[in-house]
Amino acid sequence: MSFWRRREVQGLLLMLPFLILFSMFVLFPLIQTVILSFSGGENLFSHYLEAFSIPRFRQALFHTLGMTLISAALVTLLSLPTAFLIQKITSRHPRARHLLALPYATSMMSLSLINLMFFNGQNSLLNKLIPLFNLTPRDWLSSSGSAFFCVLVLMLWYGYSYTTFVCLLTMDSLPAEPYEAATIAGATHWQAFRYITLPQVLPSLGYVIPTTIIAVLTMFEPVLALYYSGMDVNLTTSLTYVFYQQAFSGGNPGLACAMACVLIVPVLLCCYLYMRYVLHNRTAR
Repeated sequence: MSFWRRREVQGLLLMLPFLILFSMFVLFPLIQTVILSFSGGENLFSHYLEAFSIPRFRQALFHTLGMTLISAALVTLLSLPTAFLIQKITSRHPRARHLLALPYATSMMSLSLINLMFFNGQNSLLNKLIPLFNLTPRDWLSSSGSAFFCVLVLMLWYGYSYTTFVCLLTMDSLPAEPYEAATIAGATHWQAFRYITLPQVLPSLGYVIPTTIIAVLTMFEPVLALYYSGMDVNLTTSLTYVFYQQAFSGGNPGLACAMACVLIVPVLLCCYLYMRYVLHNRTAR
């Protein structure tokens, strides 16, 4: 056996544990989900037609996609300028920047419970603060619009801190020479950000934004926390919670698998666009 052939065999053997675990816990369940979504009905698409005929599923689809688009847009627009300002403000205390990663390092259920402390009921923390600004306290989880806003705040808190932290780490790794040359040439902070920082941070956003979108699309814990707090989850819900209920409470796994496959489509689209972005950058280099 030649040297290169032996190296290929060694590489396959090293990958074998990962391939076995991936096949058992990811690939096989995914194939089973797709098969179940097309079986057990009058025709191949009966579970999909039934899913879209359920008003709660359509509401969950609308809430999830709307929350994804709004949060992705706000995170993209706010994270870069915030990271640039934090870099300038905390240049003498770089370790303080790691506090930005705390929401991302905390479990989503813990963040959901903290979010409930701010918004749940008349005695919530937010209702104790807003009278200072001559505003009237309200039950934030009593209507669909305000409940949607509360969950959106949580997902923004999670994605915004993570994206800002990644952008900040990328900026810290940039060399100082281009900024020194720009300062000597008389460039402003905005010009330095636009022509030096932004082109070099965009590749990091090419990874962070798809992962943030996938995190919002697959959110489950915030709605579960709202359910256990006693709120009517019909006011604002997610696709993952709807097909979770269909699978474990409704006793209809085929319908739940069809709903899960509907969610898989935008997730796979994000992965495809990210891979196209990565391959395009490699080809350009």
